[in-house]
Amino acid sequence: MNLASVVGDAEAPREEPPVMVEVDADGARVRDTMYVFLSRLVDASLRPAAASLTDLQYIVRQLERISTCVDWSTCVVRWGDFSLFDEDASTAIEFDYQRFAPFLDLALHQVLSQYYAEDYANRGKCSPSLVFSCVPRCLGIRALRASMVGQLCSIKGVVTRTSQVRPELIVGVFRCNDCGTESQPVLQPFHYTEPPACRDPECENKNRFQLVPSHPQTRFGDWQKVRLQEDANNIPAGCVPRTMELIARNDAVEVAKPGDRVIAVGCPIVVPEVAKLLSQSHRREVQREMSGVQRAQQEAQQEMEGATGLRALGVRELNYRMCFLATTITDANGDDRKMTEAVKDSADGAAERAHVRLTPAELEKVQLMRSHDNLLKALTECVAPNIFKHDVVKLGLLLQMVGGVSKNTLEQIGLRGDINVCIVGDPSTAKSRFLKWVASNVSRGVYTSGKASTASGLTATVTRDADTGDRTIEAGALMLSDRGVCCIDEFDKMEVKDQVAIHEAMEQQTISIAKAGIKATLSARTSLLAAMNPIGGKYDRRKPLQKNVAMTAPIMSRFDLMFVIVDESNDDADYAIADQLLRLHRFGDRAVRPPFSPEDFQLYLRYTRSLTPRLKEESVQLIVSAYRDMRLQDSLSNRSKVYRVTTRLLESIIRLSEAVAKLYMSEDVRPAHVEVALELMRQSLSTLDMTEVELVGTLDPFEVASEGV
Repeated sequence: MNLASVVGDAEAPREEPPVMVEVDADGARVRDTMYVFLSRLVDASLRPAAASLTDLQYIVRQLERISTCVDWSTCVVRWGDFSLFDEDASTAIEFDYQRFAPFLDLALHQVLSQYYAEDYANRGKCSPSLVFSCVPRCLGIRALRASMVGQLCSIKGVVTRTSQVRPELIVGVFRCNDCGTESQPVLQPFHYTEPPACRDPECENKNRFQLVPSHPQTRFGDWQKVRLQEDANNIPAGCVPRTMELIARNDAVEVAKPGDRVIAVGCPIVVPEVAKLLSQSHRREVQREMSGVQRAQQEAQQEMEGATGLRALGVRELNYRMCFLATTITDANGDDRKMTEAVKDSADGAAERAHVRLTPAELEKVQLMRSHDNLLKALTECVAPNIFKHDVVKLGLLLQMVGGVSKNTLEQIGLRGDINVCIVGDPSTAKSRFLKWVASNVSRGVYTSGKASTASGLTATVTRDADTGDRTIEAGALMLSDRGVCCIDEFDKMEVKDQVAIHEAMEQQTISIAKAGIKATLSARTSLLAAMNPIGGKYDRRKPLQKNVAMTAPIMSRFDLMFVIVDESNDDADYAIADQLLRLHRFGDRAVRPPFSPEDFQLYLRYTRSLTPRLKEESVQLIVSAYRDMRLQDSLSNRSKVYRVTTRLLESIIRLSEAVAKLYMSEDVRPAHVEVALELMRQSLSTLDMTEVELVGTLDPFEVASEGV
C-alpha cells in the first residue's frame, strides 16, 4: 500500500516559525509535506480506519519521548519511509539537504506544539531536530567533492578520535549596545549571525550588538568533533587512508567511540582553516594589543560559537577544508548499540549484557543451527574454512570470538571474560591467515604487525589538536579494538619495552596514561590474538616452549591458550595440503563449503556473544578438582619450569567453559562444557612442557563434546 494514500492530504499549518528565517517557497513546501507526514501518523482520527501504520510507530514513540524527555531532542525517520510518501520532496531534500534542514525542524516543532502541547511546553528550552537514517547513497571519504556540499548522503569508516562535547549557539537574541533594545530570535546558519539593524526605528545601530545568553529564546546545542578514517578494505592499492572530520550534533554526540566502524548520515560542509588564517607573528601581535578583559571576552565568545564558525574573518584570503555534518551515526557491522542494550551493572556487581534483538526469522534460523548433530565440529569448520586442518587451533579461535562472561566484584574490580590466544609456528603455517580472518570477521577487529608497532601505537598517545591546541588522547590498536579482537602478527619482533606496555591491557583490560598533564585510565576490553615465529625460524621439539620463543614469563602467563604449529614432512599431509591449495586456486570460494554460510555463522556468533551462562555447582567442583590436580603435579615435578600453574590458569578454564556454554546456548555451564574446555586446555598445556599433567585423558575435544554435550 502506498504510504501517501494511507496518510492522505492535510491542510498546511499556519503557525509562524519560532525564529527569523529567510522566506523560501520551496522550503515552505518541504515543511508542509513533512508536517502532513508526521501529523497523520500521530492523529489516528485523520486517517482511514482500515489503514495500518504499524511499521511507522517508531516515529510516534520518538515524538512521545521528545515531548517528555529533556535529554532527547531528535526524531529519526528512515529515508525509505519518507521517500515512499513523497518522492518529489525526498529528491529535493536529498540534493539540497542543508537548505531544507531548518524547515524539517520547523515541521517537527509544529507537530509537537499541536499534539503534545502541554508536555512540550513544560520542557523549557528545546531545539528539536528531524533527521534521516538508512540513506542508500553511501559514498567513500575520498569520493566527496565540492559539488556534493549540502547534499544528503552517508559515509562509512572507522572512528579514530573523538573530542569533548562543546556548546553551540543555535538561536540567539541580541541586545543593542546603543539603546538596549532586544532583537527577535536570530537563527545561526553555520556562522555567527547578528540582526541586520536595531528594531528601534530611532536607533541607527547596525553592527553593535551583544548576545544575551540568559534570554529564554536563546538556545544552545551540543556538538562534538569525530575523526573518521577510511576502512582498510576500501583503500585503493598504493594509497594511504584518508580521514574526514565529522561534526556530530545533539543526540549524535558521544555515540561513536574510537574503534567503531560506523555509517554517518548527513551532508558535506565547507569550513575555513581557522588555524591557518593568521600567521604566527600576527597572532602574537594581536594578542599583545588586546587587554586581558578583551582577551577573556573573545575566548568566551569563541566558546559559545562552537561549530557555527567565527564571528568575522575579515577580507584576508582563506583556506577551506571539507567536513561532514553528521546527523545520525550508526554501527556499520549490524550489532550496534541500538540492537543491543547497554551493559548494566546489577546489584551484585556482575555485568549483564542484554540479548541481541533478533527477528523471528533470525531466531528460528539460530535455533535450527543449534539443533545440528555435531554443533561444535560444524562451527569450527566455519572458522577460516580455506585453511586446511588445524581443528584444535580453530576451536580455540572460535571460543575467543565468543568469549567468556565479564564480571565485577563487590569492590568494582573487573574480572575479564575475554580470551587471549597465542599461535607459535614455523614459517608458512598459515598464522597470518588466521589473524587476518579473525580481524575481518569480528565487529571490532584490528590487525597490526609487531615489528611496526610501538608501545604508544598499541596503547594510546597524547597529541595536540591542530584547531584548538588542546591535548587529546589518540587511541592505539588495543583501544580501537575495545570489545573486539586485537591481532598482532610477528609478536616476537616487538621490543621488550613494547611488550611490557601491554601487560596491564591483557589482564586488567585498562590503559593508564600519565603524560603532558593528562592522567586517565582508558578501557581496553579486548581479546589479544598473537602470532610469532620460533627462535631460529624452526621449532625445536627437544626444547620446551619458553626456550623456543622470545617471550617473557609474565606475558606467557596472560595467554589463556597457546598453540604450536610445526611444519613437518609427511606424505599424506603434504598431498592433502597441495590438493587443498590447488582447488582454492581453481575454484576459489567454491572449493570449500562449510556447514553454515558466513552470514548465518556471523548471526550465530552475534547472538551467542550476548549470552551470560552461570556456573553450576557440579561444574564448580569439576573445575576445582582439576585445578588442584594441576597444582599438585606442578609442585611435585622436579623439572625447572618458567611457566607455573597459577590462578590465571584457573580463570582461563572458567572463561573457556563459559564460551563453550555460549556456543550451545545454555543458561548454565554444565560439566560437559567444562570437560571440553579442560581437554582443549590439556592440549595447550602439553606444548608448554607440561605433558605430565593429565586432565581428562587424551581424547579429542570434539569427541568429548559429542559424547557429553
